[in-house]
Amino acid sequence: MSAERNAEMREKYPLVEHPVVRTHPETGRKALYVNVGHTLRFKDMTEAESAPILDYLFRHQVRPEFTCRFSWGVGSMAFWDNRCVLHN
Repeated sequence: MSAERNAEMREKYPLVEHPVVRTHPETGRKALYVNVGHTLRFKDMTEAESAPILDYLFRHQVRPEFTCRFSWGVGSMAFWDNRCVLHN
């Protein structure tokens, strides 16, 4: 992407800041709010400084004990609370 196009995209879609840990508004439970496709770095840290911690969190959140696999079939129904799941 050209520098001009990159600047144009940043103006149209500015970077946003989100907390790393969110608190569910009803249960009060904490949940990680990082995503390998969208989280670039921590506030006040460079991408290089953030990388080791983010890599750990990205690996941690997909450990088998934290995942659920759903196989669709006739009559299947699935629902979840987007405030506390990472879905793919």
